Amino acid sequence: GRIVSFTPDPDSISGCLPTEKHVRYCGSVLRVEPAPDFKGLPTCLATVVGRSGKQLTINVTEAYATLHDSWAEAERSK
Repeated sequence: GRIVSFTPDPDSISGCLPTEKHVRYCGSVLRVEPAPDFKGLPTCLATVVGRSGKQLTINVTEAYATLHDSWAEAERSK
């Protein structure tokens, strides 16, 4: 699947800017499922697997997810 970077802790974003504790992770999208709107914004749930093999399901809008063309590009977005 596509490569995505995301923030697992949306509270690390304030006014669309990262705080000191801001961390972004990268992974490959395994599955996408519909989800109810998040705060009035359309969204979906994505199951992502990282290079370590760990899987996580994220709300794409809430996690500030961004699609990338390569792992290198995603890792630069950290």
